[in-house]
Amino acid sequence: MEFDKVVRERRSIRRYKKDDLPDSEILSLIELASHAPSSGDQQMWHFIIIKNQEIREKMSRLVSQKIDSLARQVNEKFQSDPKKIVMWFSRAPVVIAVSTFKYRTVLDNMLFKAGYSEYEVDSLRCRPDLQSIGAAIQNLLLAAHSRGYGGCWLTGPLVARPELEELLGVKPPRSLAALVALGWSDYISPPRNIRPIEEITSFIK
Repeated sequence: MEFDKVVRERRSIRRYKKDDLPDSEILSLIELASHAPSSGDQQMWHFIIIKNQEIREKMSRLVSQKIDSLARQVNEKFQSDPKKIVMWFSRAPVVIAVSTFKYRTVLDNMLFKAGYSEYEVDSLRCRPDLQSIGAAIQNLLLAAHSRGYGGCWLTGPLVARPELEELLGVKPPRSLAALVALGWSDYISPPRNIRPIEEITSFIK
């Protein structure tokens, strides 16, 4: 498929057929994802491929319990159900948990020595490791679409990140950065409303 077409037609897919994806295909997609740029060429990504239905359901329960706990704490009713927004991921035939580690550059260390806090450094530097993870996930989603698969990038379930990390065995210095649902799409996604180029660009000449 032509690259421009892949980029323009990719959609976030949230309903999947039950058909399995071969391990070889998943690994091939991740190999393409691994060619993304990364800060310091650290390639800080790690992909946990979750095909086990019981584990996916446990992940879903952990997220549900965390959302329920938060709802009780804030004692507030929301116009849209937070659980409906994120709970569908366990029904995908494959969920990929992507983890990272913080990469500290020479500039980061200079800021630390100058007295900046970790929060201040992360705010100034905008977490290069997370930007690197984003590039890898985008590669993964584009590669999946080019082969006829559907995928969706999720960060909502990370409201239960500590609980998910314990379940999946993700230990410091690594941390979960995102989930990616993957499978054969079970519906035709409508065209997206893309903002006009005039609204999202400006030149300094």
